[in-house]
Amino acid sequence: MSAEDKYRIQEAIDKHFNNPGVLDVSDRHFGMKSIAAIWEEVYVQMPLKDTEDKDIGSLLEAIKTITGESCLKVEQSCGLFQQLKLSLAHGTWYLERSSVSYYIVPEYRAGRRFHTRLDADIAADLILTFDRYIPLISNRADEEVRRRKEAMLTTEIFKTTVMGIVTKLIKEKRIKAPGKPYVKGFNPDKIHIYFENSPDVITCSLAKVEERLIKKYGK
Repeated sequence: MSAEDKYRIQEAIDKHFNNPGVLDVSDRHFGMKSIAAIWEEVYVQMPLKDTEDKDIGSLLEAIKTITGESCLKVEQSCGLFQQLKLSLAHGTWYLERSSVSYYIVPEYRAGRRFHTRLDADIAADLILTFDRYIPLISNRADEEVRRRKEAMLTTEIFKTTVMGIVTKLIKEKRIKAPGKPYVKGFNPDKIHIYFENSPDVITCSLAKVEERLIKKYGK
């Protein structure tokens, strides 16, 4: 871990995107939810404690001190919870007061929230450090959406090809299938062919499908 990644943010990013079931890529908020989820992973690993810095004003002043900015771009909502919208160099942060402290939520307001249990200077440094990773996370999210869509398309192509082989063999009366066939598989080296109302499963490569079907069910 480098000094520049003292909060192990890159590790949290890799962990998030290496987990295929972490979020639904079809969700239009996938990118923002990824940012919020990675923030949560990083935040819970911090040395949390009871702190006297329970006011958002202290956090904003600490951010100004670190950045050297005399003012920050902050908008305040008119709702019951007095939520602040803080625009930093790379992302949008939502700060919401609570009865005991305040919440910090990057990008996705509907994400999980934790009462802030960090001194203002630590919280400010964590926010500013994490903010620099937001473009990277957004790009990784876009890449993940593309990758999974391509994988799904490839899977459908495999399934269609295998179903074509099975249907052709049945139509030509070269095999007698024990039931209606259906296919599962994610790569051409491991295709699973099942039959409705039958315990039979044929697992083989795409190149071996016809050979295995004829050997098992050939007339």
